[in-house]
Amino acid sequence: MNKIFRQGVRLVLGVMLCLPFVLFSCDDPVDTDTYDDSRLLTVIQYLRNSPDGEYDEWLKLLKASKYYGMLGARGNYTFLACKNEGMKAFYEAKGVSGIEGLEADYIDLLVKTHTVMTGFQSFSFNQGPMSDSTMNGNYLTVMFGQDGLNGLSVNQNSKIVERDVECSNGYLHTLDRPVEPIGNGVYKTLKALGKYNILAEAIEKAGLVDTLELRANSEDRLVQYTVFAETDDVFESQGINNFDDLVTHLNSGSDFTARDNKLHRFVRHHIITGKTYSNRFRSDIYLTIGKSMVKFVKDENKAYYLNPKYDDFGVLVDEGSNRLDLFNLDFQSKNAVIHTMKQILYEEELKPITVFDDFADVPELIGKRWNNDYNETPFFAKDIARWRAEGYDQFTYRYYNWMNAYGKDNLQCYSAFSGWFEFETKAILKGKYEVSVSFGTGCEGVFEISVDGEKSENTLFRGPRSFVIGDYEFKESGTHVIRFDSFAGGRLYLDRLMFKPI
Repeated sequence: MNKIFRQGVRLVLGVMLCLPFVLFSCDDPVDTDTYDDSRLLTVIQYLRNSPDGEYDEWLKLLKASKYYGMLGARGNYTFLACKNEGMKAFYEAKGVSGIEGLEADYIDLLVKTHTVMTGFQSFSFNQGPMSDSTMNGNYLTVMFGQDGLNGLSVNQNSKIVERDVECSNGYLHTLDRPVEPIGNGVYKTLKALGKYNILAEAIEKAGLVDTLELRANSEDRLVQYTVFAETDDVFESQGINNFDDLVTHLNSGSDFTARDNKLHRFVRHHIITGKTYSNRFRSDIYLTIGKSMVKFVKDENKAYYLNPKYDDFGVLVDEGSNRLDLFNLDFQSKNAVIHTMKQILYEEELKPITVFDDFADVPELIGKRWNNDYNETPFFAKDIARWRAEGYDQFTYRYYNWMNAYGKDNLQCYSAFSGWFEFETKAILKGKYEVSVSFGTGCEGVFEISVDGEKSENTLFRGPRSFVIGDYEFKESGTHVIRFDSFAGGRLYLDRLMFKPI
């Protein structure tokens, strides 16, 4: 009897172990005739069972990739897809008759480009990059048209025609055409867009095509840029119909690659380092790769200005001010984001203004804490902050909320005795400034302070909430390095720097 029972148990267990393989090894569509709710289906099941096979071409693409099985599993993704008519137009543009004409690596890249690693409904979209990357590590950008949510586009050229289908493993949004994977540099992207030909030729003739594809510190990572670009129509409105007209307009001569050439400076004035999407700009002054400065202002009506004009009372004047085209922002190349200007952007001499630089207002540092013992090398946070303990001491760097600090946050730096901390500032216009520092609650140590290696005549002792470092004249616009050398154990509650023109 016991033997029969044991054999029965083994049989039941064997059936249970084999059951998952029976269920999941079959590629036939699940019978969903009784499913009225897409939330019960994975995105693969939803696409398979669409009426009239309207996603069949997209399913062929998915099946030809390495990721078909993953997209039919559990998860929480944002899926972008195209119906058959969009795919057929895509094939025609590529000069192929179907999926068979595309290379395997390109198919995988397409699928990864259309899969975002977190599920988002359209109501959570903001203009600019999505809040998470695609499978290939890039960020798709969303643009709102004049119809709001009914005029959404992805990476500018692919319109969302159906949205917010909730599946068991994420949300599905349907595009009118596939999103082309990002693969070109700035120059080729401007040429491909077809409406920036004059500026693209200026970049080429200035010898900056390769400059805009430099690798960062010999790493396999390109330097990131933000480019402000005029369309051919903007140039033509000022009588500039081609590149030669631009050369004449700028009176730049013929040695376009020389750094002091007017065309060369004109192009460099359009480019800043760092990939800044439209929704991440804040009213501030930015340093271009030509060492000139542009002043960015976002007004209360969400209009974006570069080097705006002001009346005698300091009120921004819209007429004559250079604005960004709100419906043509965030075009992407592989290492840059491109924003469209509504007027020609010229280099201007900006007047020095009082600038505050908040130590805690650095995304890479917020909410973090690090320790460095005496035998450790300095820590680098994207080349923004560096510190080190010396001898037998420890130096601790910590982001901390504090009610008395500006913005209620500050950086706390602890040193047992000796050590140093230095911080790279934001870009400051050339000129003469009184430089001072304020603290969240004060200073508990003894510190010698220097600016760009020039030591202050004043020594920071325990106690003050604010401290004047000294007067400094900056011959060029750019960033600066503030350094604190510790001579007695204690804490620095760093709040913000102030640069006041004198």
